[in-house]
Amino acid sequence: APSFNIEDVDPKVLKQARKAVLALLETNGGECPKQSVRNALKQAGVAGMPIAALGSEVFYSGTEVLLRSAPAVTTAQSKVTGSPVPQDLQQQILTVVREAGGKAAV
Repeated sequence: APSFNIEDVDPKVLKQARKAVLALLETNGGECPKQSVRNALKQAGVAGMPIAALGSEVFYSGTEVLLRSAPAVTTAQSKVTGSPVPQDLQQQILTVVREAGGKAAV
């Protein structure tokens, strides 16, 4: 089999392929069978591209591809604030506390 030369790939195609694989991993809890990633790369037009070329946040074993930044446990956290308390509820709590002069029994 011919070796894959990453320099021959259009940077836009490479970026799209990387984005597609990262989205695939994120929607699958940060892990995916290696064959699914190979299929995604093939669909993106970079069949045979080494998985290592996807970047440092992706690593793999013999059968799985994983996202380094994948959370161990998924929580119902707000994507905007990173807090488990929704932004609108935070604002309501702040308003109640401020109106009580900082002495509200929340």
